[in-house]
Amino acid sequence: MDNTEVSKRGSTVAVREHLADEVTVGHDMAPTAAAAAAKAEIEARILAAWKRPRDVDQFREGILKDCRRPGFAEVALYRKPVGRKKNDTTGKWEMAFAIDFSVRFIESAIQHWRNTHITERIDYEDSDTLAMTVGVVDVERNVGYSFQATLDKLVERKEVKAGRKTRGMRENSYGDVVYLVEATKDEMRNVQGAERSKLLRDQGKRLLPRDILDECREQIEKTMADDAAKDPDSAKKKVLDKFAALGVSATMLKEYMGGTIEALNAKDLSELTTLYTGLKEGSYTWAEIMRIRNEPAEGEPTEGTAPPRTRARDKVMGQAPFTPPTTEKT
Repeated sequence: MDNTEVSKRGSTVAVREHLADEVTVGHDMAPTAAAAAAKAEIEARILAAWKRPRDVDQFREGILKDCRRPGFAEVALYRKPVGRKKNDTTGKWEMAFAIDFSVRFIESAIQHWRNTHITERIDYEDSDTLAMTVGVVDVERNVGYSFQATLDKLVERKEVKAGRKTRGMRENSYGDVVYLVEATKDEMRNVQGAERSKLLRDQGKRLLPRDILDECREQIEKTMADDAAKDPDSAKKKVLDKFAALGVSATMLKEYMGGTIEALNAKDLSELTTLYTGLKEGSYTWAEIMRIRNEPAEGEPTEGTAPPRTRARDKVMGQAPFTPPTTEKT
């Protein structure tokens, strides 16, 4: 009989082994107490994992069942444009994409995988930057991955309201001037949340069985194709409404698709659906998508095309606070 007992009393975590040894940790702000609390928490999770080990077949059954649901399949993949590539069959230059699992898929997969511990901490923060680390640990196998990301406390705005501190300006891919503004607490919370989700997605995926993920990818694409084939008009309206909610109009989608969205087929709908997922998760912006779409690839003929604009972020973190120009009334 296993006599290990884990309990929590108020702000205190206690781990008792064989009813003899007990380690009690309170949530003190001191570094040693914080480290002891983290140690007690991970040890408690390891003990729980030993009691209830995962069943890989059950994991496979559960996640594939999710992939058969149209609502889940719509948000399970994201499609990121990576540039233009020549189609060896047609000889035409086309958009190339990297397709991968979304944050929502990995979150669901981790729940089915079980016995997984997710950590997050702020390693460093000042007035200009914030460094955060997100880790995912398989407590049953004692294997984990983590990554640290450094975030600038800046957001881009076309207009600057009174009272906001501006650190610089640049020209975006459309030729518009945008200002780099110090982020508010709410804006920084959104930036931090989006980065946290992406780090969880990237690190969590590394713990999951590759062969089962390949099965999931096939099932997701089949589910989306079957759902679009049942009612193409309804599927098209749903996609247009989703993009509209993100500020991407039908006119902008027509430009992306080459002039028409009247007769979208199942492949087009799948492309747009996965593109929307990446936009919503913050993996890229619409301006970045259009820049990549219109920017000639290396080796692609550029006759008759406009020169590409650069999107290199200005190195403004070391600059003095910037005040946008004002126009005096005469």
